[in-house]
This record gives sequence, structure tokens and C-alpha cells, in this order.
Amino acid sequence: MTEAVGQLESQVRLLSAAERADLAYFLLNCLDSEEEGVGSEG
Repeated sequence: MTEAVGQLESQVRLLSAAERADLAYFLLNCLDSEEEGVGSEG
């Protein structure tokens, strides 16, 4: 784990359950967008 990820993890633990859910939704959508872009080249 990188230092940046460790710092983010510490900060996420301070969030409410609703805030963590919002963050998880955002992160999952970011991954979906990246995966779609991989297959669309070429």
C-alpha cells in the first residue's frame, strides 16, 4: 500500500456510513469508466 492510500484510508474511517457509501459509489463509477475506455481504443 502506498503512503497516499494509507492516508486516504485513515481519512475514510472518519466519514459517516452515508459518506463512505457515496465515496464507494464514486470510486466504482470511476473504475467502470476506465474499463469502458480500454476496449474502445482501436
